[in-house]
Amino acid sequence: MQRLVAAPRTDMFLGFFDQRKQIQALRQDMDDLQRAMKGLDLEWSEMYERLRSLLAKLAKRDLRAAANGDDVREDAPGGAVEAPGDLGLTASQMTHQNRILARRHRMQLPPKGE
Repeated sequence: MQRLVAAPRTDMFLGFFDQRKQIQALRQDMDDLQRAMKGLDLEWSEMYERLRSLLAKLAKRDLRAAANGDDVREDAPGGAVEAPGDLGLTASQMTHQNRILARRHRMQLPPKGE
């Protein structure tokens, strides 16, 4: 009869030990998740600050342009188009496009027969 009493005590001890292992594993997982969340929170707060700073700069630029009387920026889409054949590019974009095309034209090698 003593063996019957000893077996449940051993099972209780092993069960308790298994539960402690599970609890420790869960705590470790929870700590890992908390660290990951803190990292993400820091990353997104930095991104938010960058975006807020950028939007503040854009707002200041728009205010300065409005104060100077510049209603349409030259690089704004649909503004300062020279002619319908410009592919919808602004004057500055056309200038850059022409420079790029001139460079490409200079870089082309003449045919070998010439």
